[in-house]
Amino acid sequence: MRLQHLAVGILAGVLVIAAPAAAQNIDVRGKWSVQADGRTCTIDLTGDSMFGAFRASSFGCSGDLFSVNRYNIRGSQIVLLGIGDKELAVLNARGDELTGRTTSGSSVYMRRAGAAPVVASQPFGGWGSGANGGRNCITYGSQNRCATSFEMQTPAAGSYVQTLTNLNVRRGASLSQPVIGTLGPNACLRVNECRNTSEGVWCEVERNGELGYIVKFFKPPNGQSELMTFANSCR
Repeated sequence: MRLQHLAVGILAGVLVIAAPAAAQNIDVRGKWSVQADGRTCTIDLTGDSMFGAFRASSFGCSGDLFSVNRYNIRGSQIVLLGIGDKELAVLNARGDELTGRTTSGSSVYMRRAGAAPVVASQPFGGWGSGANGGRNCITYGSQNRCATSFEMQTPAAGSYVQTLTNLNVRRGASLSQPVIGTLGPNACLRVNECRNTSEGVWCEVERNGELGYIVKFFKPPNGQSELMTFANSCR
């Protein structure tokens, strides 16, 4: 069955969305709740420059994280530093979480205390140019913020999702499948199933008895931050 009667012509890619041309990077400034070595503590990451890095401080942390006093951005990773530029932990950012390991091999999980991080229109304080492809922040549709880990979860079969962008609908779960229609923002759709593929999370959706597949995350070819294309509920 074909999705017809939908506004907007068929697109060459997955979606069209207005976004600033500037590089987008996650802003990790703020207090983070940390779980490491079976204990919970707090690490505060600031935007203040300090000896070629950014100032940081730890409260109640033990082991490798006890002496955190600075951090830096290396590609898509956040590196926690101690005295003498010693690397104490290397973390990867996704949504409102930082996960990784200390130099001694302990797992580290950090979650921001408060609201989800926002998308900076330009890197602050001399941060990188965004050459990591924006993997440190999944932009929530056209909003100026990063999607949270909760928002990025795969929707359940039988639930409803709502588009956040102009979005192509395809015959199958792949970018190589033909486009059978397009959806505008705020379309509410029933989910029949979702599957994880090498191209990401694809969901078969139904609207007015018509079926098609939409992808949840998309990396625009112009180097902008990766986008989340639909929310896991309808307003």
